[in-house]
Amino acid sequence: MMRNMRSIGIDPGQWSERGLLHLLAERPSRFGLEAHLAAMYRAIDELSPETVVVDSITDLLSLGGQAEVQAMLTRLIDYLKTRGTTVLFSSLSLGGIGMEETHAGVSSLMDTWILLKLQRADGDRHREISVLKARGIAHSSRVYHFTMSERGFQFAASKG
Repeated sequence: MMRNMRSIGIDPGQWSERGLLHLLAERPSRFGLEAHLAAMYRAIDELSPETVVVDSITDLLSLGGQAEVQAMLTRLIDYLKTRGTTVLFSSLSLGGIGMEETHAGVSSLMDTWILLKLQRADGDRHREISVLKARGIAHSSRVYHFTMSERGFQFAASKG
């Protein structure tokens, strides 16, 4: 994974080598929700990170219903907020639900909600990014197209 990100102008290996980036991966099927939460708490206590990324919260739904996953994520969010830790969750959607919701039902707990979307038009795929909400700060309601290349990410305002 580290090597593949270089193709879009990002080299996370430098941060990993300096101990600033730690990747911890577990398959959802390996543990139940409580064991996953306990493992996250242990890693957070051990590493004291400034930022935690959970990718993807959608995968946790294979371990329990929406209410159980929402309760687990609420506990994780509360724990990280008390530590002053920033958390970034990703959630995958096939488009069957409203874009301002998640299958895990935690969008209302988030301070900032960013939507990344893949649109198909004229036989091409177009990536879009927009801020759905950002509690307490002014933010643009515009949709931006973005591309990824060896120079990194480039953004341009959508027309229309």
